[in-house]
Amino acid sequence: GYAEYLKCLTGDFVHNPKRFWSFVKCFKQSKGLSVLESGGVQATDDIGKANLLNRTFASKFSDPAVTSLPNISFSVNDKLSSFAMSEELVRRPLQQLVVGKACGPDGLSARILRECADELAFPLCKLFKMSLRHGIFPEQWAEANIVSIFKKGSRKDPDNYRSVSLLPLSAKV
Repeated sequence: GYAEYLKCLTGDFVHNPKRFWSFVKCFKQSKGLSVLESGGVQATDDIGKANLLNRTFASKFSDPAVTSLPNISFSVNDKLSSFAMSEELVRRPLQQLVVGKACGPDGLSARILRECADELAFPLCKLFKMSLRHGIFPEQWAEANIVSIFKKGSRKDPDNYRSVSLLPLSAKV
């Protein structure tokens, strides 16, 4: 029963601490984003909080005063024309994925990719070869889910959060 599960869980703490802390987290009261405040604006609904965090994160990475970009010269380089790609080069990183990694916008979990590494190595290898051959990175692989991670200070202040991009794991491979 429950006592046996708890004993197994605590005994496994040394080898699998993540399992233990996941269990503890279930009983811990959520400290979610109840209210965010910035510049006199208070947000209590999900859309309002997302907009405040978005403005905060965007302000750290973009300058609204920039109206034009400098000219950039492009050159063609054939160094990737002899790039070797094999099923084994794809299979190995799939088998080494940490199953606890968060999913990207494609919804493919690390567990699925890892457990199906043998079956997925061939089609992913073909996709990677096509991408390299044609010089095209699939748009879906460039998408990301942005989540906010609390740093320190007041939980109401959007400046006290950092953004983390959750990319598709297949693109990382």
